[in-house]
Amino acid sequence: MNRESMNRLEEMRGNAMYPAIREGWLLLIDWEDDLQLNDYVRVEKTDGDVLIRELVAHSGDAVELARFDGGTARILERIRAEDIKSIQHCTAFPPNKRSLLERVYDVAQNCSAQRTEKPS
Repeated sequence: MNRESMNRLEEMRGNAMYPAIREGWLLLIDWEDDLQLNDYVRVEKTDGDVLIRELVAHSGDAVELARFDGGTARILERIRAEDIKSIQHCTAFPPNKRSLLERVYDVAQNCSAQRTEKPS
């Protein structure tokens, strides 16, 4: 999978990150080589589960993530490295920014496609 195919828009489902990220917000999922603590991330597990969480800690054998469970408490989860298929950075945007973000995303995708096309 190349980096361009990993950049995409998704809609937040559920309230695991409320109030930081709310259901229905648009998520820009992007490739980031240097994830930082406290970044919001999209974690795809080997069993097919996909999680949106805050990166709290990471080591060679596991990551520790936080979710907010509807705003009532910050809950930590530890996931072993062998159970993770991919981790990607994500940025959340409220619904009123959806059309602007989609237009910017489309322009960026078109520019990326034009750069990869070979001249005839």
